[in-house]
Amino acid sequence: ILIGTIIGLILLIGGITLYRTFAMYENNKTYNVIKGKVPDFRNYINNDINLAVKINGASSTIVPQKGNFTNIKVDCDKETNGEWDTDRWGLFMSKIKLSPTSCSVEFTIQEGDNWTFSYTGEEQSFIVPIKGKYKIELWGAQGGIGRLDYDNANNAKPGGKGGYTVGEIDLDVGKNFYIYVGGKGGDAAVVEKHTGGTAGYNGGGIGGNDTSGDACPDAGGGGGGATDIRLVNGDCDDFNSLKSRIMVAGGGAGGAYGGNGRVGGSNSIDTNVYQFGLGANGITSGDGSGAGGGGYMGGAEGLANFPASPGYGGTSYISGHEGCKTIDQNATSDNVTFSDQSKHYSGIFFTNTQMIDGSGFAWTSEKQTQVTLPASGDTTGNGYARITYLGS
Repeated sequence: ILIGTIIGLILLIGGITLYRTFAMYENNKTYNVIKGKVPDFRNYINNDINLAVKINGASSTIVPQKGNFTNIKVDCDKETNGEWDTDRWGLFMSKIKLSPTSCSVEFTIQEGDNWTFSYTGEEQSFIVPIKGKYKIELWGAQGGIGRLDYDNANNAKPGGKGGYTVGEIDLDVGKNFYIYVGGKGGDAAVVEKHTGGTAGYNGGGIGGNDTSGDACPDAGGGGGGATDIRLVNGDCDDFNSLKSRIMVAGGGAGGAYGGNGRVGGSNSIDTNVYQFGLGANGITSGDGSGAGGGGYMGGAEGLANFPASPGYGGTSYISGHEGCKTIDQNATSDNVTFSDQSKHYSGIFFTNTQMIDGSGFAWTSEKQTQVTLPASGDTTGNGYARITYLGS
């Protein structure tokens, strides 16, 4: 009886204390009853905050996506401190005394501010935060390494580098684009030595296996994926989504016994290509050949004759670029046809364009002179994309 009475009193006192805690919190929006037993009230945006957003002085219904901006200012009422966390891309508040609290966040976007997109293995999006001119740059991914002697690293055959595309475009607020950043083609396996490299995300092919069973397995590298920007989202190999691409940087091909993978980024839809958007798988044989890179047209596979050859890189495309041919609006996966127009059927196109393959050669309808290939923001061989605001 004594033990039961003590337990009952403890539960009663605890219940009353907890009730008073939450009752006072509901009235005052502050924790001051059980010190040290409540969560830290500093937090990111929650239901007790009224948030007003401005971009370059104009009211906005959206918070711009994470980017490298010139200036971000936060102003909160009720003596609350507010700051914008540029890593987590959210509002951080402290010293909150009363709720609800109202804050205004003003983003100043100036010429040269930009958004970058690294490889994630899935689609990403970009919503235009302010009307103006933008520069869009894409880099295709590199192909994977082909192997011919696993005891000598110097005999590995690197995959070809991806291409580069750039153009300028006028955009209105709220326009939505979908960005697919290519993944590097997989290297021929070191442990499972007869296995070709995996396919690079966004169109790269699978490297060919070596079926010889001998002590010197020669498997092909996987094809690098293209990097592109689309008007319609979906799986990266969805045909209607592929049709909506307005800019593509082709991925490089996988290497093989017979040589390094060929680079991506040319402007051909007729030569050494495999399929719209998709690179070919390498051939599995006594020596596995290199896979094709993803691109506007995916690259063809290498040959399987001894020594097996590397694959071909995927091609590039820019709506409005001299020499480009655009897929017909009525084309289907069973009947892929092209027009002689360089501009995409959506009417969206770029100016001040440039197309450079992975070897540094510029392209129109044919290969031009060798120029400097701009460095990507990725050093791992994956693709990359950058969107830069050029002003109103």
